[in-house]
Amino acid sequence: MSYIFEQAGHLIQEMQSGRFLASADQASIERVLAKYPEVRKMWDEKYGDRMQKLVFIGQNMDRAEIERELDECLVD
Repeated sequence: MSYIFEQAGHLIQEMQSGRFLASADQASIERVLAKYPEVRKMWDEKYGDRMQKLVFIGQNMDRAEIERELDECLVD
């Protein structure tokens, strides 16, 4: 199951967003990929459409600094 988590200030919201296509049977996956070629562009061979996305929305944000600080959080 995929989820959406949103936070804006003190407002926090979490909701289900549906099943990942990768959890379907292979015939269904192939049908969807054939019908929607844009999905294939983001398809990972190992994980399919299972992914995490982090989005920042704001003004005058220092992208390089944000990326540097996030990179510092990575572990092996």
